[in-house]
Amino acid sequence: MNLVSYICTNNTIQSKQKKINTMGKTKTISELRREKAAGTLTLYQQAAIKFGVTYEYVAAIARGKRKAIRGKGLEVKEFLLSELSNN
Repeated sequence: MNLVSYICTNNTIQSKQKKINTMGKTKTISELRREKAAGTLTLYQQAAIKFGVTYEYVAAIARGKRKAIRGKGLEVKEFLLSELSNN
């Protein structure tokens, strides 16, 4: 809260950081980014949900800390590679 100083004018609070006016409402860039990202999942989160494993397990496979040779690990690895090659 100390980094952003606020000025009160006409019973409204305005921030000194850059704002964007959208349909009469003023929003900061960070608020717009947060709204856009809300409800979206990362690739690792999608894989974890799809295969019923944890996010940490998927991240370990992606980083190469766990060898995905067979079973669920191999499925997760193939899913990650296919998703990355599609984009």
